[in-house]
Amino acid sequence: MSIESMAYHRIRDRRAECPCNLAQAMLSTALRLLYLRQTMDTHAKGDCGELLVLAHLIQMDAKVAIPFGNQSGWDLLVEHADGWKRYQVKVARKRNQSSRPTIDCRRSMRRNGSRRTYAKGDFDFMVAVDIESVSFWRFPYQQISNRCSIALMPESQWKTL
Repeated sequence: MSIESMAYHRIRDRRAECPCNLAQAMLSTALRLLYLRQTMDTHAKGDCGELLVLAHLIQMDAKVAIPFGNQSGWDLLVEHADGWKRYQVKVARKRNQSSRPTIDCRRSMRRNGSRRTYAKGDFDFMVAVDIESVSFWRFPYQQISNRCSIALMPESQWKTL
């Protein structure tokens, strides 16, 4: 079974367990994107990752807002007990089949091939999502501020808000 097929079945199973119609709809959209993965560019994979994180947050009964456009340094706004927090979503990638999923902690690539780092205040949390295993990790900005990438460990997955 291909990686895409395994990921498709994991998301489908998670959708079946989900009691919330909105989260089910988001997972269905992510499934459609994943089904078309052969032609997915980096931006489409990012959109798929954001939908999966959004569905995960809704399943956790979180209040979430989505910014209009793609100009900010964050992707989602999530309400916490101490106010609203900005979340930046990154899709994890494996360098090969035996490696752990890894995220790049820098901004998307510019047209000239250079990359910028995030500045303090761009976001409060970076959320990593592994589309293949439908797993999530959350890191406060302070943990990733001086890093280019992070290899994700299964035991440190994000479970609660």
